[in-house]
Amino acid sequence: MRDGFGHLQHSGLAFVVADLFSCSPDASCEQVLETHEWQILYATIHHQLYPHTSPPTLAEVVNWIARLGGFLGRKGDGSPGVKVLWRGLSRLHDLVQGWLICQSLVVN
Repeated sequence: MRDGFGHLQHSGLAFVVADLFSCSPDASCEQVLETHEWQILYATIHHQLYPHTSPPTLAEVVNWIARLGGFLGRKGDGSPGVKVLWRGLSRLHDLVQGWLICQSLVVN
């Protein structure tokens, strides 16, 4: 999620994320998200800080974004679709904006 974007850009990013996920699920998530973004995502889903030194894979991050968007990930559910990824990215955007506001209050 590069530098604040609107809903139209969320949907475009959802397509990009879905496409990258299908092509290279083991790639670094930092192709799509900045470090603070995936760390906020991890903390939201798992209620703890990320325990590893290397960033998570794109497959892991897509799953977390989909969960934010309402994807349940049950046995027969298949892969998350663009709509649920769009919803998850929208929620992540709001979480990141809240975090950035808190950071600016602490620094100032």
